[in-house]
Amino acid sequence: MSAKNAVLALLEKGLTLSTAESLTAGMVSSAICDVPGASGCFLGGVCAYQDEVKEKWLNVPEAVIQKHSAVSAPCARAMALGAKEKFASDFALSTTGYAGPAGENVGLVYVGIAHPRGVHVHRLQLSGSRQGIRKMTVQIALHILQKEIKNHG
Repeated sequence: MSAKNAVLALLEKGLTLSTAESLTAGMVSSAICDVPGASGCFLGGVCAYQDEVKEKWLNVPEAVIQKHSAVSAPCARAMALGAKEKFASDFALSTTGYAGPAGENVGLVYVGIAHPRGVHVHRLQLSGSRQGIRKMTVQIALHILQKEIKNHG
């Protein structure tokens, strides 16, 4: 799924999007903003690489990070909800994970999506290089977004 398809679907339905990115560090926002006309649906995003930024800018409870870690479904959920609330958007995507290059959990990724009906978190186990994992996460996040837009009345 491409960013172009997601942007066109958002524009067609008059919906808005925001992002909360850790693992992808702005790559989802960049992909969206590469599409002409994205300013009609993309409100903004937070690149929250450090835990303190997740807490301060996205209202991720410190207890969530302490209990589950920043790379967890509860954190991805809180990040997506925080972005949706902060930007008052219809949809919000979040990404958090381990891209490596080394470590026992490399490739573990969570993509969160907050939408008018609630929030869902997708757990992924990806493989490849650091950049490859990040790029795959962007593509999967855009696919998840497009699917949720289609499900939106």
